[in-house]
Amino acid sequence: MAEVALMTDQELNSYNLISTYVGSKLFDRINGSWIKVLILRDPIARLRSSYWNLRNCPDYISPASRFAKQLGFRDYLASRDPAVIMQSTNVQTWTVFGDKSMHYRRMNDKTTQSKIVNEAVKNFSKYTFVGFTEHLDSLWSKICRALGNEETPLPTLRANQTFQEMDEPREEDLIFHTALDCQLVQRAYSMTVVMPH
Repeated sequence: MAEVALMTDQELNSYNLISTYVGSKLFDRINGSWIKVLILRDPIARLRSSYWNLRNCPDYISPASRFAKQLGFRDYLASRDPAVIMQSTNVQTWTVFGDKSMHYRRMNDKTTQSKIVNEAVKNFSKYTFVGFTEHLDSLWSKICRALGNEETPLPTLRANQTFQEMDEPREEDLIFHTALDCQLVQRAYSMTVVMPH
């Protein structure tokens, strides 16, 4: 992600595809030809998957990796270390609101949680498509139709993980890490899938 921030606007707009948790603030730097797709995921499933990947995938590098490798799921979520927060705490909401970085979160520390969620919901209009991991095939069909492309089957990237080895987190830690994301995903589900362009 840091590499994207260091690019000039011209370099950034020379790419055809960027796949990342890029904050919507980056959209201020890209031209109107970009197709922006937001795929939301059940917040608890995302949290478990993120932890599992940090713990088990050696190629998945994050400042939070050492915490996931050293701590069980319950203790990992109990941590309030900035590395864990940036990796795990309401990542979807902060990304759509603007940026998930600790710097951006600190810049907005006086902003109420309801305003953050409301502004993130408003930012759905910045995306060409908004969909859900649980309905990826449907989203893919809409994208193919909108672009006039023949619909091809989506590859299965990884079988669903069971995450059976994870201990159960405390409810207050789940709330701390997912409260805003739960609201955002609920609001997105209650809306029609957005395709403003």
